[in-house]
Parts: sequence; structure tokens; C-alpha cells
Amino acid sequence: MVTTLQTEKEIPVNGSAKVSLTIKNEGAAALSAQAKVSVYLSTGKELNSSSIALGSLYTQKELAVGESVTLDKNFTFLEKTGDYHLIAIVNEEQTKKELSYINNTSAPFALTLAPLYTVQVSLDKSVLKTGESVMITGKATGSKIAGVPIDLYIINNGYRKVISVTTDNAGVFQTSFTPESWQMGHFSVGACYPDEGLEKEIAGFDMYGLKRVDVSPIQCEVLVGQTQTIPVKIKNIYSTASNIKVKVISGALGCEIASNGMLSLAEGGTGEILLQIKGKTVSPRMSWEKVKLQLISDEGAVLELLVYCYCRTERATLVANVERIQTTMVRGNIREYRFMIANSGGGETGEIRVTPPKAEWLSLATSEIIPSLKQGESTSVVLRLSPAEDMLLRPVMGTIAINCENGDGLAMNFVVTPVSENVGTLVVDVCDENTYTAKGAPHVSGASVRITEYNTGRLLLDAKTDVNGLCTLPALAEGYYKIVATAEGHDVVEQVILVEPGKDNKVVMNLSIQAIAIDFKVEETTLEDRYTFSTKVDFETHVPVPAVVITVPDRIEAEALQPGESLVYTVILKNEGLITAQDCEFLAPEDNSNFDFEPLVTGFFDLKAKQSVSIPVVMTRKGNVKTRSSEREVTPLPLSDCYLYDGTSYFWDCGNDRKWHKYYVPTKIMECVDDGSGFKGFPFMGGGTIFGGKGKDNNPVTGPTQILDKKEVLVVGPVPPSKPSKGCIPCQMSLVGNGIKCASRFIPVLEETKDAIEEAIQEVLDERLEEELLNDGILEEDIEKLFERRDFLSFLSDLMKAATECVQQFFDPNHPELYKKVAECYKGFEDSFNTFIDDYMDKYLKGKTDEQKDIFKRRARKLVKGLGIAADVLNCLHDFAHACDHLYQTKSGTNGHIPAYITDFSNVAIKAEEGLQSYMDIMHEILGDSKEWYDCSMDELITCLDQFDMDHQAVYENVVVYKPSCVGEQTFRDFVERWNNTQANKAVENRMDLQKILNCSNKIQEHKQYAQEKGYAGIEEYFADQYVLLASKLDESSQSVCSSVALKFEQTMVLTRQAFKGTLMVKNGHESESMKNVKLNLEVISEDGSVATVREIQISPKEIQGFTGQLDGVWALAHGETGVATIEFIPTKYAAPTGPKEYTFGGTLSYLDPFTGLEVTRDLFPVTMTVSPSPNLSMDYFVQRDILGDDPFTKDVVEPMIPSEFSLLIHNVGAGDAKNVSMVTRQPKIEYNEKGLLVDFKIKSSQLNGEAESVIMGESVQNDFGTIKAGKTAYAQWWMTSTLQGHFTDYKVEATHETSYGNSDLSLLDTVRVHELIRGIRVNESVNPKVTGFMVNDLEDDLDFPDRMYLTDGTTAPVVKATSAELQKISDTEYKLDITPSANGWNYINIPDETGGRLKLLSVNEDTDLDTRKVWQTDRTLRDGKDPKYEYLIHVVDYFEDGPVTKATSSGSFRLVFEERPKTTLAIESITGLPEEDQVATSPVGTITIKFNKAVLSDALIPSMVELYYQGEKVDTKGLQFKQQQQNTYTLDLSTLTKQNGVYTLTILTSKIKDSEGFTGEGDFSVVWNQVASGKVSLTALADPEKAGTVTPSSIQVNYGKNAEFVAKANKGYQFKTWTINDRTVSTEETYLHTAIVDQTLVANFDPISYKIEISYDASQGFVTFGTGYYEFDSSLELIATPNDGYRFAGWFIEGNRVSMEERFIYKVTGDAKLEAHFEATGSDPDNPDTPGGEDPDNPDGGDPDDPTANENVETIIVQVYPTQVADYVHVGVLPAKSRLILFDFTGKQVKQVSSCEGNVDLFMGDQPSGFYLLHILAGDEQKKTVKLIKK
Repeated sequence: MVTTLQTEKEIPVNGSAKVSLTIKNEGAAALSAQAKVSVYLSTGKELNSSSIALGSLYTQKELAVGESVTLDKNFTFLEKTGDYHLIAIVNEEQTKKELSYINNTSAPFALTLAPLYTVQVSLDKSVLKTGESVMITGKATGSKIAGVPIDLYIINNGYRKVISVTTDNAGVFQTSFTPESWQMGHFSVGACYPDEGLEKEIAGFDMYGLKRVDVSPIQCEVLVGQTQTIPVKIKNIYSTASNIKVKVISGALGCEIASNGMLSLAEGGTGEILLQIKGKTVSPRMSWEKVKLQLISDEGAVLELLVYCYCRTERATLVANVERIQTTMVRGNIREYRFMIANSGGGETGEIRVTPPKAEWLSLATSEIIPSLKQGESTSVVLRLSPAEDMLLRPVMGTIAINCENGDGLAMNFVVTPVSENVGTLVVDVCDENTYTAKGAPHVSGASVRITEYNTGRLLLDAKTDVNGLCTLPALAEGYYKIVATAEGHDVVEQVILVEPGKDNKVVMNLSIQAIAIDFKVEETTLEDRYTFSTKVDFETHVPVPAVVITVPDRIEAEALQPGESLVYTVILKNEGLITAQDCEFLAPEDNSNFDFEPLVTGFFDLKAKQSVSIPVVMTRKGNVKTRSSEREVTPLPLSDCYLYDGTSYFWDCGNDRKWHKYYVPTKIMECVDDGSGFKGFPFMGGGTIFGGKGKDNNPVTGPTQILDKKEVLVVGPVPPSKPSKGCIPCQMSLVGNGIKCASRFIPVLEETKDAIEEAIQEVLDERLEEELLNDGILEEDIEKLFERRDFLSFLSDLMKAATECVQQFFDPNHPELYKKVAECYKGFEDSFNTFIDDYMDKYLKGKTDEQKDIFKRRARKLVKGLGIAADVLNCLHDFAHACDHLYQTKSGTNGHIPAYITDFSNVAIKAEEGLQSYMDIMHEILGDSKEWYDCSMDELITCLDQFDMDHQAVYENVVVYKPSCVGEQTFRDFVERWNNTQANKAVENRMDLQKILNCSNKIQEHKQYAQEKGYAGIEEYFADQYVLLASKLDESSQSVCSSVALKFEQTMVLTRQAFKGTLMVKNGHESESMKNVKLNLEVISEDGSVATVREIQISPKEIQGFTGQLDGVWALAHGETGVATIEFIPTKYAAPTGPKEYTFGGTLSYLDPFTGLEVTRDLFPVTMTVSPSPNLSMDYFVQRDILGDDPFTKDVVEPMIPSEFSLLIHNVGAGDAKNVSMVTRQPKIEYNEKGLLVDFKIKSSQLNGEAESVIMGESVQNDFGTIKAGKTAYAQWWMTSTLQGHFTDYKVEATHETSYGNSDLSLLDTVRVHELIRGIRVNESVNPKVTGFMVNDLEDDLDFPDRMYLTDGTTAPVVKATSAELQKISDTEYKLDITPSANGWNYINIPDETGGRLKLLSVNEDTDLDTRKVWQTDRTLRDGKDPKYEYLIHVVDYFEDGPVTKATSSGSFRLVFEERPKTTLAIESITGLPEEDQVATSPVGTITIKFNKAVLSDALIPSMVELYYQGEKVDTKGLQFKQQQQNTYTLDLSTLTKQNGVYTLTILTSKIKDSEGFTGEGDFSVVWNQVASGKVSLTALADPEKAGTVTPSSIQVNYGKNAEFVAKANKGYQFKTWTINDRTVSTEETYLHTAIVDQTLVANFDPISYKIEISYDASQGFVTFGTGYYEFDSSLELIATPNDGYRFAGWFIEGNRVSMEERFIYKVTGDAKLEAHFEATGSDPDNPDTPGGEDPDNPDGGDPDDPTANENVETIIVQVYPTQVADYVHVGVLPAKSRLILFDFTGKQVKQVSSCEGNVDLFMGDQPSGFYLLHILAGDEQKKTVKLIKK
């Protein structure tokens, strides 16, 4: 085995080294000589396929057992650098026999093949602009450097590019590199030995760059003369990209491209450039043009863009008056089919070409080429249809292509069915097994037969077979028909038959008798569709900081306490602020030499607004303490021990920062004697003087505190522990804090200079100057002035200027005076500091002696520590520049809430930081890293560095005498060595990097150039300017807290929609076996034959009865039982999008047959129903941005709450009406309260479609929109108040379809949006409903400028800023307002109110109702993140068309009338005599007392100044009278109006009442109360319809707030539906638990049950108007039987009993029934249908009953009907008075009726489909006639 293996750990590539190894014989026999040892070099620790054999060694002698031998040999290694392992194997070929070969391989020896040289690189630039190149210079060092290959690598964003270079004789190489166009950001540069593969950065550069966020092609299709805006989203990769603008490199002939201005982006920031593409002329060849653009920043970043644009004229849009062609053609005949095409587009069509498919039967009757159509023009296209006589009677389908030159083509699909004029008779014979086996061969009578056209599915007949099992349809056109037949107890059979002309076509339908009876019916119904809406907004306001007030006893009598005795006193902490005081803590007294204090409430707690907490404190006298008594000697105690100090500290959040406050309140505990200690005030926590002394930490434990005298009035917002930090814009506190910190570091005099000044004062005193000198000496207030200085920017400016001017002198690293020049740069620090000190003394030490000033300067200048100052400044700049970095990583990944001025300042501060860092790096390279140099003054550094010469080595003994005192001996030795190593160019660690010094110099120069490009002399001037801007912004905020709450408005909307109720009834006729595995498969077929999906029809099983199993699973039905399944079919808005459409409902039922055990599938008898178009609702919410309530910063004044608007505009964009639309709105709820803000929101009233306001009662309000017709709108407005002023931000709305069944297509909502409402505008009140405009801010901007108007007529329009507005004074109270628009349409502008708010706007154009007029007045602007800005503005918005002529009532000029504002605005102070808020009046309200805040005119209080609502209904108040009690107090007797229980709302119209000076108030005063006399609520219950059911109890009195149970029970024929109150559904359960709040009437609603009425007759003998169907209980059916020729009516029969002999029979539905109409041949016995020839009871004489001469006593009127083959109209005449015409189709369905007609009547049938019809004529009271008609 190989026991050892070693060589050198690092070997040069291609070099040789000695390898030594030891072989040991571990076996049991001797090892013969010449044992081979193979040596390998491997990249891994084990041999692998890539291992390389270096050579072999051989043993020279025999090795005895246990003996070892060491072998060595020189091997030559590879040329490739890297880490390898050396591995040796003895006896690899196993030529020597061993006991085991597994241990022959050595352990791996790790080594490195090192390159012969290393490489350093440098760059001529550190930042590149797009397209620029960088020169890379490198130098190899090592044993071989001339002409060697080098891998130069550049790494950018993970991509490593290698450039192969070769050095010159000096080992130097130089090459230029130009990044690819797609490369940008940071580039790492390095060099290494070939294939060494290093990635370490040796040098680096950055490259400005922009890239697109979305790389999809930029395309724009634009019309001539129009402009489109295309957003291009870009990202900045490196540094700041300023003023990014668009440059057109190559344009387009058809389009002109511009941009919206310039964009600036921070590093990593994204933004949008808006390309405005204007169409000039039609693009060449009418195709896309390619435009090359460049986005260029000031820094040189370039992004190339390709834009494809296509300019065209307005395109035409071809439309047709039919969706598709669906018609028939008669075989052997020629007919024409005409349809219209029109141009609905904006441009001309150009030539139109009509191309039908090639077919012998189809051609054009009009020209194939149609001339151009202008917009709105139309023309006819006529098709000639000429089918051959033998053409198959099958539909032919295809498409006609209609194309135009300028516009999209139109594909007109057609389905044309050949038909025949020849007719035949179809006889359906229904049979079953009994027909073939039973006696008499009975056929199936009463079977249902359904006949439809096979090709179209149109229903022709739905009837019953006669007693002979026959159903006959005469005069049926030749063609294919589908027949479906079924009967009770039988299955369903389908068959297709060809009816041949001129004969009876008989088809036998053989039904199987089924013991399993199946019946399926579908009837139209409606259902309630429910949606919930959640509108979420953030409310933002500014309030004072929390103010925790400490209340303590006036005095605590503690003198009598003996040692160990205790007493307890109570401290009360109350938060008088409007937000929560967080982590509040009670601070018990400390450091009292006489007493110990133990609070019984400890720890941290939150104190909500207006909340208080009591804290007992145990006060115990300490032992061995002298007390004073009359018998004892009085020992003076320190004054400070005679008071105890109870305190508190608490926090509050401010933006992304946290603030705190701590203060103490003193309480006297005993009489004390002044001990002469000079105590002149309350001590600070931790000691110190009144000026702060030691311990200025800004934290609640050790920081400065505030002592408040108990008698001092504590205002809301206590003084904070240090100078108040500004506002609550995010991170402002951090910015200001870091700014103050920078001041302390830029001007290092705050702590240390103060000590120096105090030392100077002491020195003056020590010199025992004259008394007058002391009196004029430097006092402590002078010191305080120094702390108040904030003009450190001038100092920073000088500092940076000195640095930048200095480094310009040594760009050449070989400059002979380099180090001396660099050292002299530090002199700039000292000079700047001296300037500051001199300036300070001139301003603040006036009158001081020269001696005092010299002392001050001498002490202060000791503080100048060159590098130390620079280091402090650098650290501070970093904190200052990055104070807001924590805000940039938000949830959305954006910094949208950070003001731009903060971002701009941070960017320039980073530049300043980078410049100073470069400056510090230069000094570190010269002096080394030791921080001892930081304490050296500039004079010491300059003096020291002057002794060094770059051309000579420094001798330590010669220069040590100039060693600065600030550094130690070893540090100075290291510096001398560093200097000499650099001078000798030694490759050692302790030497200067000249290239780094050069790079840092370049960096400083680049920043100067950057500032100069911005128009500044240098970065310091740029920084100063940005700081001034920042300071001005910060000063706009006051001592306040920005607080926000998340508010939610919840609403529920219901409407009724069309639905269909399917009922499946199955009877299991087996005597013992169950039906199992019952599966229902439903299918709905549209009129074009396709299967409807859930996108068109939602199928939802509702319930099963009789069946067992899961509703949506497999069922079973026990023997002898009947099972009923109810199914709901709900059409979506896609089922009939434009008009009514027929659908057929059917399917199959499968089960295991209990008789055979086999699986059987049976068809359900199909039912055809008409689906109506559905509504499609677009919902737009509007939330008014500003809401005015109390201003928390005004003292002793509570501003009125001005209602703001929350509105909804519903636009029905569908083709169907939205019926019974109702919306329930609940009071807004606060979901999240960030700081515990004390605020409340209430919806006070609502309006519907601009009508009168309704007062809100309780927690919700219901608005009934009724029916919103297709294409129409409706809107509601809710008026909301807030107890605090503020504004809303971050608007969201969510809609949930509660009755969706999981199918999103069921929703009847089109869009749901929410908008920031600036103002609601009354646009047009001359129409009904009134047109209102909602002016919104949809596009986010800093000024919340309105940009769009949504009108309640369903239209929208943009809003632009008017060019100007001018307010001209006409008189003291009258002004004229003129607007100059900037464009047609809506123009808005606001201008300063020249009255300065002194005058109140009274009327606009003589209209005093200003709530929603186009001109309004404001006195404050509510700003995002800042305090309100109190400014008086006039706002105006108007609509302009051409010139000054405007829409509605305004003309662009307004007459404004003002009135003086009173000093005190009239308001109501209180109303007594009403229940307290949230309380109930248990007796009728009588006389109330109204107290105003000032005197009122005696004749101002009239009944019209009062509005009273009861249960939402206005009460007549004409009889009310105000009775004056005092000058400002009146009584009002309401007793005659408040006799009933319920909710009352009283409003005093203060806005219309005049005070004694003639001024009106500004807001009305409303109060709501619930009245429950004697505490009892009266409830009444009714049934609707009254006969439909019963309710229990019918009336009851219940204690207020208690529950009452009501039960509804349906009578026969009815079923319970809902409980409603005021038409609002409250329950769908029969038992309803109601909470008694107010007197109310509850209604139990019932629906009639539908019953199956079967009507059968022999169609060969006569006809009946009604067919089998389901009819509601208690409804009346007018049945009319009409005999055919040769027959007469024999009577109506039910279950074999004749119930009427009249052909016209009124049948009332009471349940399921089977009615039969019997006819008989003329002359037969009506009582015996089987025996002809009986007496006709209506004609006992046996004459012809139709013969007018048969009875001379009856006056006969002849009625003529023609034509009987109808195209459009059928003429009926002459009719007597009170005649009626009833038209039935051949299924018996009544389709038209004309009542109370006489004379000649033309009945229109042009809207009916082709087929057979029966016209029943009731001429007067007696005569009847039925005529058969054929509609072509």
C-alpha cells in the first residue's frame, strides 16, 4: 500500500516538481523488486476518465513483510491552471500477487497548478453611455510576462465574455471593448491565465441603460387626423435616468410621432413614456410602416425602439338587417329574397362585391358589384332562389361573401329549405300491445302527439289522439316531419316521416306499455337574483398627536406616615386625543429619599381616544428617615424631596416612523425648607440642567423629558420630548432626524464644542477678569444659539467645493506632487470649519472681548480632526440619502406613496455620498486603514506630508520628528513603509493603489459634470438646492399625525329574472321491486338545433320528493311510490342576446327496470319555450373624495358635518329589461383602524333618479329602482357624514353573485367600477329623470384633477382644464365669472376666491340651490399625507361646444351673488325633549326645546323651516308653531304629529333660518328617534292574496326589542312564497322570527299551484282552442270547440260526465283534470255517440242550424272573412257592437285578441310565422263563427 504521497502544494503550470511517496508491504510475504507505482493527476479526489497519468516509479529491491521504502521522482505538470489531486497506485496491473488489491491506491494529495503570472487591469472610464467603448489596460506580473496569452473577461448580468489578448514585452496589453446594444448595468472586468475561468472582479464599470418591461411589438393603427397614445413601459437599469426623451431616427410617411414630455427614473425605477401617434396621410401601399425611435436620457442611456404604425382613413363597417338568412323556397318555383346592407362605420366602403356560392338554385337578382356607400347609407341585395322540382326537401346551408375595399367584409350565413306546395294529410295512429292482443283491438286514445318540421324544428301540432287513437293534420305540405308520441303509462317514441302529396300519409306509432309512468313538464317562472357589492375606501385625515393627561391629587398628606407605613393615592391617565396612545406606561416616582412607590398597574397598555385608566399607587415611608413634628427638631429637606413626580410615556405611529412623548406632573407631599442648593426648577429624569445637560438620548428611558405644572393647561398635542419632528409624510421624521444628525457631524460642535465653550468660560473665570467682563461673558443662552443653527449646508457646500477643486489637480497618478496635493485637499476641511467659527462669532458673540473670542477659537479649533470629520460626514450622508429606503419595498413593489421631492433629494444625496466616499478612498490609499489618522488636524497632516518626496525613499529617522501626535509609532512606521513600497513599485500588500486613486478622482469629476449638466456649478450646489426644496416641503406639515381607517360599504341588490321550472313525475308500478340507479340527464336544444351549454342555460336540480338518494347523484324509487323532481332552468344573458329565442327542454331518464332488471333509457317528452333577452348591467360607483366634518385643530369649535356623496349609476346595456331591481345599502363599517382614530360615518339620506331625498332609518336603506329598461339607466345617491374632516383614497369595489350556482356566465353584471368623485353636477333638470353628471378623477395625479364626466343618460365625456377664468367685481356682493375654454366639451378650473372667504356664495344665476351646481366655493384643500391647506377657491365646470355657447342652462358666464359671513355662524346648540341617542321614546314626543347659538329673527321660524318624516314618509307640518322662550330658545309642540309608533326624523332647516343679523346658517340639523309608546310595538300580519292562506297571529303587541314568531299556512291550491315588509323580502321560511323595533305590517305572500289540464278531442271531427297544459289554480280557461264540416258539437265531458253543451265553456282550474270535447256526425244522438240519428237539443226541428231562415225570430248577421290565405292582413266585417276576434295557432295557443270591436276590422297577421290558424269570431252576444286561415 501507498502510505504517504506528497509534493509541492503550489506548482507553476507546465513546471516540474518532485513527487515523494512511501510503499509499505502489509502482506504476509515479501514483495519482489520492480513493483510499479503509477502517478496520476485528477480533478477529483478519485480517479476518473479525465485523470492524466504523469508517469511511474519502480521499487528497486525486495520489500520484506512490514518493510517500507520511499521513492521520489520529478514530474512535469500540465499547462492548465486549477486545483487538482495527486493519486498514486501501486501494482495497478496486478502483476504482483497480493492477498488483497483494495488498498493499493493512495490517499489524494491536493495541489494547485498556479499561473506563471497574474494580471491587473484598469479602465479609462467608470461609467459608459450607450454605444460608448471602454479602454481596458492590463499588466501581467510574474516570472514570465512578455508575449504571454491572457483571458480578458467581462461579466454582465451573468453573461461572461472572454477576449483573448497577448501582452507586449513589458507584460502590458490594451484593448477596447464596446458592450452589445442589449447590455447595460454593471460590468465586472478581470483577467486570468487562459482557461483559468476566474470571475473575480478586478475593475468594473457601469453603463447607463434603459430596457422595455414588455417586449411585445409596438403597433398602432391610427386614422388620418386622429391621435392615439401608446404607453411604453421602461425600466432604468443604472443610476438616475434624467429627462428621458424621444428622438425620431427614421419616420413614417403616414404617421407623426411625438411624446408627452420627459420622464426621469431612479435606478431600478419603472415608468411610462407616452407615444402620441398622429395620422397624417394614408400609409403607402396601405400597409404597416416601420419607425425607428430612440429614448435618450441626459446621462446618455439610449434605448432603441421599433414602432409599427399604419395610418388609414375611417373604415367602413358593413352590417345587415338580418343576422342570417333563414327561409324556404318552393320546388319548381322562382322567388326572390331581399335583405339590406348598410355602412355603419366612419368611412366610405369603396366598391362592394357580393359573391354567393356556386349553386344551380342560387343566383343574384341585383348586381354583383355595388357602388360605394357613405356612412349611414344602405342598399338592397336580392337573391334569386330557383329550386328544381325534384330537389331534395332538405335544408341547404352556406355563406354569401360581401366584401368592400375599405372595411371588413360581411359573411352572410344562410339556411334555405326547399318545400313543396303540394299537400297531403298526415294521420298518426297510436297503438300499444293491447291493439294487437286485446279484444276489440283498442288504439291509444288521449296520447300526446307532437309534430315538428324536421329541418327547422318548428312546432306544428301538440295535440291528443281521439277515441280511436288517431291524430290527423290535414293540408300538410310535402316534406319531412318529426313525430313524437307518448301516453300515460307508456314510453316516448320518435319517428321521422316523409309526407307525400295528394294522399293520406298514415304512420303507426307503437308505444310500449310501461308500468313505470313518466311525466315531464316545463313552465315559465321567475326567480330572485341576488348580488352583493363591497365598496372599500381608505379614509385619511390629520389629527393632533395623542395627549395623555395625568390627573393627580392636589396634595398628598404624607408627613404623618411613620417608617413602613403606607397610603394609596390614585393617578388617572386619560387620552384626550383622537387616536390611540400606544404602549402607554405609568412612570412611578423614583429617587425619592423618603418614600418608595409601587403602582398596582404596571406594564404597557394601549389607551384609546377619550379613554382613561385609574392607577392606584402605594406610597410607603422608608425606614430610618427623619420626620418633622412639633416635638422634634426640624431638619431641612432638599426641596426636590418635597415633591413626587408621576409620569407617563407613550408612543404613536407617524407614517413609517414612530414617535413618543414622556412628561411628569408634580404633587406636593410635605412642607420643605430651601437648603440653599440653588434649585430653581423641576429636575429632569437622570439629572442635568434645564438646558439638557448630559444624556440627550432620544428614547423614553434616558431621553429628555418635560415637567408640566399641574396648573398648566395641556393643549391637545403635548410638546414632544425634543424639537418637534415634522408631519407624517412617510419617512419625514427619519429625514429630519438624519438632517439634524448631519448638522452635528458637519459642524462638530454640538457636544464637544459645548464642552470647549464651557471650558473657555471657566478659563476666563480662572483669570479673574473684572466683574463687568464676566457680565458680558459667554452665557449659556449663547451656547443654546449654537444648537439652534441649521445652516450646515453652507458648511457642506464649502467642504465639497474644496474637495472637488482639489482633486482636479491630480488626474495623472504619476504627478510628482500627487501626495502633497492630496494632503492639501484636507486643508479645505479646516478652512471651512474656520469660516464657520468666524461666522458664528460674528453673529452670536457680538460684544465679547477679543480675549474671549481667542479663547473660544483656540478651544474650538482643537476639535478639527480632518479625516474624522470626513468620516462623520460620509456616515451622515449615507443615512441622510437612504432615510427612505425602507419605504421602497412595498407590497406592490413600487414607491408610489413616496413624494417625488423626497426621491429627487435622495438621488442627489447619493451622488454627494459617492463623491465624499471617493475622497475618503483616496486618503485611505495614501495613509492606510488605521483610524488613528482620524484624530489628526489638518495642520499636522500638511506638515507631515510636506516631508515626503515621491522621487525618493523616506528615511524614518528623518521624518519621525514630524509625526502627528494623533498617531502611534507603529502606525507611522507602517505609513513610511507604505510610502517607500509604492515609490519602489514593490508587489506587496502595504502599498498604495495608484489606479484606485485615479478611479476615485474620475468619479468625483463625473459627479461634478453631472451637476453642471443640471445647471449647477458642482454637486454641492445641486445638493444645497435640493435640500432647500425638501425643507420647504417639510415645513408645510405641522405637528400632526396622519391617520387612516379602512371603510367598507356593503350592499345587496336583487332583481327578478326569467327562469323555467321543470317537473319530472315518475310512478313505479311494480308491486314489490324498487327502481334503482335512477339517473336524470337533461338537455336543452336551441332553435338552430345545437345543444345549449352552461353558457346559455344553467340547469340546477332543486329538490326531490319520493325519491331517495342525493339530489345531484343517483336516485331510487320504492315500489308503488311516485317520485317528483324539480329542476330549475336559468337562461344566461348569452341565451338570447338580441331577441327572443326558442329552446326545447328535454332529455332522458335511465334506470334499472324492476320488471326485467335491465337498464332502460327513456326519452322525456320535449317542451319548447321562448327565452327572452336578459339585462346586462354596468355598475359605476362614485365616492366623493373630500368629506367635511369637524376640524380637529380648531379649539372650542365643532364644524358642521357636510354630507358627501356616495352614488351608483346603473346602465342596462343588455337587450332585456332589468325587472324589480332593488338595492339594500347598509351603514358603512370601519374594517381596520390603524391608530384607533375616533371617527364615525353615517349615511343620512338617499335619492333615487334625482328625486326628493329620503331620510335613512336604522342600519340600512332600501332603494327600489323598479324596472330598468334595455339601454336605459337609473341612479341612486346616498349622502354620508363624517365626524371628522378628511378625504378618501385607494378605492376598490368587489361584486359577488350570490345566486351564481358556481356559473360565472349566469351573472347579469357587465362591469363594476368605482371612481373618485370630485363633484356631482346637475346637468339637465328639464327631462325626467333628471340628468346628473359625476365629475371624477380616474387618472391618478398629485392635484386630484378631474378628468372625466359620467352622465346619468349613459354617456361619458372627458374633462379638461379651462384656459382661464376671471372673476369680475360688479358690486360689493355681486361678481361675474367668465370662463375661457381650452377645448370643446367639459372644462374645469379653480381660481383664488377674491373675497378671501369673507363672503359666502349665495346664488348662481339667481339659483340659490347650490348643492350640486356648476360653481362652488371651498375654504380648504385636503391633501394626501399633509395637513389641510386653508385656501379660498372658486371652482367652476361647464360644457362648451362652439365658442361660448354651452349645454343646459349656462353660457360660460355666471352671475354670482355673495353675502357677508357672520362672525358666528348660526347653528343649533341643542334640542331637548327627545330621547338620547340610541334610546327609544317610550311615550309620544310632545314639546321640544330648540336652543340656537345666537339670536334668531322673530319671523324666521315658520312651519316650512321644519321637516318631519314618519317611517320615511313626509308629514305635513303646516300647523306647527315656534314659541319663543328666550332670545335664542324656542319650543315646538309635536304632539299632534307623533301619535303613532315608528321612526321619526326631524330636520330644522338652519340653512334657511336667518339670525338677528340677517345671516343664514350653513348646515341643517337632523335628529332621528324611534318611538314605542308604553314600550309596546304593534305588529300586523296579512296574507296576499287574502284567500291564499292564513297567518298566525294576525296582530300582536310585543315589548320593544323582543322577538315575535309568525307562521304562514297555505290554503288548497296555493303555496307559500315569502314574508315581506314594505315589499322587501325578509324570509323565505313559513315560520318567521321578527324583532319588534317599530310598528310594522308583515305580509305572507303565496303563489298559486299549477295543475295539469288535459284536453282531448278528435281532430278529424273538430277543433279546440286550448291544448293540454299547466294552468294556475283558480284561473279560468275559455274553451271553444269548433266542429268540422259534417259534424256538430256534442258536449264537454269530464270523467265520462257531460258538464256543458256549450261550444264556449269557461272552466275554472281547481286541480288536475281531463276534459274531452265530443263531436258527432250531423243527425246522430248526442247522448249516444255510437248511435247516429238522435235529436239535436239545440235544433229540435231537425233543420239546418246554419240556415238563417230556420228561425225567423233570430236576427242573423252575415260576417265575411277574406282572404283565407293571408300574407299580411285578414279582413273581417261587418261586425256588430261588442264583437271579439280571437286568433289561435294550430297548437291551440291564443296568439292575438281584439276586444270590443265593431264594423270592419283588418287583423294584422304579418308578424306570425307561416302555418295554419283558426280565427274565432264572437259576433255580438250570441253568434259564433270559426274560420280556418293559412298564413303564407
